[in-house]
Amino acid sequence: MNHIFEISAACYLVIGTFLGTIGPAGKNISEEVRRARGTPFTNEVMEREQPSEFKLMLFRVIVTMGFILLWPFFIYSIIKDQRLDEILKKELEEIRAGGLWFQYNMGGCGTVTCGDCNHSESVTSFIHGIDSSSTGFQCQSCGKLEAIESGGP
Repeated sequence: MNHIFEISAACYLVIGTFLGTIGPAGKNISEEVRRARGTPFTNEVMEREQPSEFKLMLFRVIVTMGFILLWPFFIYSIIKDQRLDEILKKELEEIRAGGLWFQYNMGGCGTVTCGDCNHSESVTSFIHGIDSSSTGFQCQSCGKLEAIESGGP
């Protein structure tokens, strides 16, 4: 009976260590460290140097230790976020499995191929010129790919 507190504290820390290193929180912490590291492009845009590996390691250790000590307060939201991410990924896979899929916030040019009949065409999607623009689209009834050219400012 004298060692109940020590055993409880040890179990609490072991569970926190597992969840914060290789469990669900470990994945989130790794993602945050990756974001803090940045890429050469994002570091250039933000006009900063890439953080040193020592600072990133120190950040990871501090966040992991904080999670280990306070894991009961964070674990529910972390598990909830991961379940939501899994649901969204499955829904996106189902949408993409249905045939052609366009992401409307992205422009460019390239070849689009139908997932059902393997028909492919080159498409230019919303490229601005000095005084014109063009938009690519697909007819939802026949599947033919077209482009609309727009003149004027």
